[in-house]
Amino acid sequence: MATQLIEKKLEFIVKKGVEDALKAQFPKMRALLTLNISIEEQKEIERLYRRPSKKATRSFKLAV
Repeated sequence: MATQLIEKKLEFIVKKGVEDALKAQFPKMRALLTLNISIEEQKEIERLYRRPSKKATRSFKLAV
């Protein structure tokens, strides 16, 4: 009985410690994995690919 109680307490402590560690480290990992591009690269991307036009388009369905 006492060993089961100790095991449950130990499991809870370990689980809580892992959760706390992940909460602390996750923002750091996310910041490392996001891509950082320079202003010049962003301008080049916008120049090459441009933004989508805002012109309205029409589509028609034809029955054959």
